[in-house]
Amino acid sequence: MGDNVLEDHIPKIGMEFETEVEAYDFYMKYAKGRYSRKFRIVKFVEEHNHDLCDPEKSYMFRCFRQMSNIQQTQVDVAQSCGLAPKKIIDVMAKEAGGIQHLGFTHIDLKNYLRTKRTLEIKQGDSGGVLQYLQRMISEDPHFYYAIQLDEEDLITNIFWTDGRMIQDFGHFGDVVCFDTTYRKHRDGRPIALFVGVNHHKQTTVFGVALLYDETIETFEWFFDAFEDAMMGKRPKTILTDQDQAMSAALASKWSSTYHRLCVWHIFQNAAIHLSNVFASFKNTFAADFSRCVYDFEEESEFIDTWNEMLENYNLQDNQWLKRMFSLREKWALVYGRNTFCADMVSTQRSECMNAVVKHYVNYKNNIVEVFHHFQRLIDDRREKESAEDFKNAQSSPVMTFPLEILKHAAAVYTHKIFALFSEELRKTIESKIEGESQLETSVIYKRWTKHAKGETSRVCDVGVVTVDEKIRKKQRYKELCNSFMRVAIKAAGSEDSYTYALDCLLKMENNVDRMIGKANNVTIEAKDGDVAVDDETNESQIKGLKPKGRVTYHSCKRPKNALEQAISRKRKPKPKATKSGSQHASSMQESEETTLINDDYWNVT
Repeated sequence: MGDNVLEDHIPKIGMEFETEVEAYDFYMKYAKGRYSRKFRIVKFVEEHNHDLCDPEKSYMFRCFRQMSNIQQTQVDVAQSCGLAPKKIIDVMAKEAGGIQHLGFTHIDLKNYLRTKRTLEIKQGDSGGVLQYLQRMISEDPHFYYAIQLDEEDLITNIFWTDGRMIQDFGHFGDVVCFDTTYRKHRDGRPIALFVGVNHHKQTTVFGVALLYDETIETFEWFFDAFEDAMMGKRPKTILTDQDQAMSAALASKWSSTYHRLCVWHIFQNAAIHLSNVFASFKNTFAADFSRCVYDFEEESEFIDTWNEMLENYNLQDNQWLKRMFSLREKWALVYGRNTFCADMVSTQRSECMNAVVKHYVNYKNNIVEVFHHFQRLIDDRREKESAEDFKNAQSSPVMTFPLEILKHAAAVYTHKIFALFSEELRKTIESKIEGESQLETSVIYKRWTKHAKGETSRVCDVGVVTVDEKIRKKQRYKELCNSFMRVAIKAAGSEDSYTYALDCLLKMENNVDRMIGKANNVTIEAKDGDVAVDDETNESQIKGLKPKGRVTYHSCKRPKNALEQAISRKRKPKPKATKSGSQHASSMQESEETTLINDDYWNVT
C-alpha cells in the first residue's frame, strides 16, 4: 500500500454503501491516494512502433479538436443570422487562416449543433419562447410581452414589442396598418403586424404577435395588450382588411379610433361579387367604380355619382353594393379628406412587410427561430432608417427654384417629404388661388420633419436592470470584438504599428490571465429579470404551446388570403379533356386572367 493512503480510505471486506455513486467516490479517493506518488522514467525508446501522421493532418486527431466557448458563441451568432453550417465553418476557417488552424472540424460543428438542438427539444417550444422573452427583457428594460393561455394552460397567443418600437409609436403611431396574412413558418400561426410610416416614409413596426386564431376574442386580447404596452395610447386611425371579427373587436375596444377599410381589399371584394359586371363592361365599370372611391371632394358629388353608377349598370338591387354603401364612410376617400392618414389608403405597407418577412422566416423555422429571425428583420429596418437619417443630416435636397419657402422646407423637412412638398408647391403656383379668409393663428406639426424624433430620446428613464451573467458575457465579447477589430484595421497599416499592437496584446493577455486567476474564487450570483406578461398569466402555470396541427407548404409564395382564393375560384377556367399539356395550358390561362384583373381593372386612379 502507498504511504499516502489513510486507513479509513482502504477498502475492507463487509463495507456497505447507500448508493453506487457513494461506493465509486470512496474507491476514487483510495485510488488517488494509492497512486499519488509520481512515476519515474527508467527507459525511453525514441523509435515509433507505427507510421507517423502527416503534420498537416494532425489537427484531425480528436485530442487536438475542441470548440472553445468563444467559438461556440461565434457559431450561435452566425446561426442566428441564418447561415448554414457549411457557410459558418467556411467563414471561421477563412478567418483563422485555414481549417487546420481552427481547432475543430465540420464533424465537431455538427455534433455541437445536434447537442444544441437536443437541449432545445428537451426544453420545448414554450420553454424556448419564455427563455427568449426573458433574455430580451434583461437586455432591454422597456421590452414588453404578453401571453394568453387557454383553459388547459397552453399558450395560444403571444404579443411582443421593444423599447424602440414603443418610442416609434409615440412619434408615428397616429396612423397604423394591421394585417395578419403571413403565416409561413412551421407552427402555422399567423404573424400579426402593427406597422406605420415614419418621417422618411419608411415602414416601421410597432408590435408583433403570433396568434392561434383570428376570432373576436383573440383580436380583443391583442388590442388590449398593444394598448397596455403603449402606456394607454391608441392610434388615431387604423387601416385593416374587411375581416368581420377584426372590425367587431375594434368597435369594442377602440371605438374612438377612426377605422378605415383597405381600398385594395375593397377592389378585391368587388372582383368577387361583381365579376359578371367587370366582364361585361371592362372599359367603363372599373373606371366608374374607381371614381367613387378616389375622386370626390364633396359628399353630395359622391352620392350622385354612386346612384348614377347603379342606374347605368342596373345594379340598384345588388346586395353587396348595398352593404358597401352602408360602410362608405370607412372606404370612400371623400369621407376621409379631413382625417390624417399619413398618405396611406390601404394596408399595402403591411402587404409589403409580408413580402419582406418571407426573406427572414420560412416554413422550416420553429416558433423559437421565428423570434430570432424576426429580430434580424427589425435590426435591418432600423439600419435603413439610420442610413436615411445620416443622408438627411449630411446633404441637402436639390431645389428647382431658389424660393424662400423652399429653402425653409429643405431645412425642416426630410428629403422624401421635401420632394412631395416641392411638387405640391409647383401645382399651387400653376393654379389660380382665390382667398376666402385669413387665419390669425398657426399650428406647428413636426411629424414629417428631420427632428420628428428629436424631442424625446427615450420612452422613460432606465432603471437598474439585473442582467444574466451568460448574456452579459456575450455582450462583453461582442463589444471587445468591435474594439479589437478597429485596432486591428489601424495597426495592420504598417509594420511598426503591427509590432506595437501585437506586443501590447500579448502583455494585455498576460494581465487578463492573472485577473482571471484571481477571480476564479469569486462566485457571481445572477438573477432573472422581471417578466412583463399578462396580468392574469402566471409563468409557472404554463404547460406548453397549443399546437395548431401539421402545416404543409408546397411553394415559397405567401399563402393566399380568403379574398385571393375566392378570386382564383371565380376566374378558374373549366377543365378541358385534352392531351398532355392541357393542365399547363389551363394554369397559363388562369394566370393570364388573374393578371387581367390586377392590371386592367385596378390600375385606374
